[in-house]
Amino acid sequence: MVGAATAGAGTGGAAQTKAAARLIGIDWGSSSRRAYVIDGGGRCLHRIEDEEGALAARGRYAASLDGLLARLESECGPASVAGLPVVMSGMVGGAQGWQEVPYIDCGTPLASLPAALVTVLDGRPGHACHIVPGYRCGAGAEVDVMRGEETQLLGAAELGLREGWAVLPGTHSKWVQLRDGAINSLSTFMTGELFAMLQAGGTLAPLMAAARAPAGSAATAAAARGAASGGLGSGGGLGSDGASEGEGGGGGHRSGLAASAGLGSSGGHRTGGVASEGVGSSGDSSGMAPGQPAGSRSGHSPGIGPGELAGSRSGHSPGIGPGELAGSGSGRPGMGPGQLAGGSGGYRAGIGSGELAGSSGGYSDALAAGAMHARRHPPLTHALFSVRARVVTGAMPAAHARDYVSGLLIGSEFVAAQDAGFDGAEPLTLIGAPALAARYGAVAALFDLSTIPVDPHRAYCAALRRFLAARPDSV
Repeated sequence: MVGAATAGAGTGGAAQTKAAARLIGIDWGSSSRRAYVIDGGGRCLHRIEDEEGALAARGRYAASLDGLLARLESECGPASVAGLPVVMSGMVGGAQGWQEVPYIDCGTPLASLPAALVTVLDGRPGHACHIVPGYRCGAGAEVDVMRGEETQLLGAAELGLREGWAVLPGTHSKWVQLRDGAINSLSTFMTGELFAMLQAGGTLAPLMAAARAPAGSAATAAAARGAASGGLGSGGGLGSDGASEGEGGGGGHRSGLAASAGLGSSGGHRTGGVASEGVGSSGDSSGMAPGQPAGSRSGHSPGIGPGELAGSRSGHSPGIGPGELAGSGSGRPGMGPGQLAGGSGGYRAGIGSGELAGSSGGYSDALAAGAMHARRHPPLTHALFSVRARVVTGAMPAAHARDYVSGLLIGSEFVAAQDAGFDGAEPLTLIGAPALAARYGAVAALFDLSTIPVDPHRAYCAALRRFLAARPDSV
């Protein structure tokens, strides 16, 4: 939970919040919820997070919102949020949400979302409450949907992204092609959810558990025995590490399984803050926008300034120096001579011990090997079983299985996207928690693609600013 940390956003700034607050935005996912208080310019004055997601609030949404408003009043000052309108996105508008809001067609420009807001019939006294609709793309067997990500995309569009491809990684990763500020295509991948399921139980679970255990430990030995016997492991008690967070249909779904290493959390806007090895973090960036109140945690990603999104190569992933964007001609970030052999599926000298793509998270070369295996277009179920085969034959240590599976699944997304027409001519925008975006950026580099990270909190606040500007009298 980020509550304790984000409470600092209000310290020393209660008077400012009281004077300037104009709108409350709530990203209401399945298992977690984030609330933002913004001023008229879209600056985040206060942000809090709790575990009152749609699953916990089902059947009691009004009371749950009352509790959230009471907390905001306590932290920001009683008069600071009184009478403020509330805009909610995510699973709160789903079939099991507070009030089901129909999807709108993908042809509808993102800029039209303010006009499409749906008023909650049984909202709270003194607060006009609205829900953002999700999008539906395609029809029949080709249909796909999102609920929650559209708000992030609107914010990214406000920051300059009107053309090109964006990825919103998480439990259900979204690949979106934008054309002139509208969604042209949408593809959803159950990457994080599948990773969590594989890790929680089944043939690969004890192998993936070995990556979490110290070398020579009982857990590592048990994983080796499980691999040799082919038995189905319980995941080595992985459920204690916390559930993976992600999109889950749009607004922040907890899979109820073990936390994914970089896959189970979309971080930022849609996700909760159950961290796993620094990858399932809540998506806070180290940078702050000018004038941002200390502790507000709504700052932008390092290296991205105002208007530096669409087509810009001035923003770069953490750990990548200026001018070192993957595919820019200066080499893959963090890789020296002797880069990983494309398509080899194995390891090669040139990547530091246990490091990949300049990541501060210490990605192993197994992540790269898994991604390159995916690049050879193998049937996914066969490729997943090959992880066990590699371990039991000694071709790969059990401790590498977790990152290998991670790279294999993320790499499969990139392969599918390229098959669907993504050519990488422009940088790929990654809207997600810095650690998770960096992992996707590392895999993108292996596909000779450059990426631009966008802080999800900054994007969400930019969307709220658009709602406020478009409907100043009713929002």
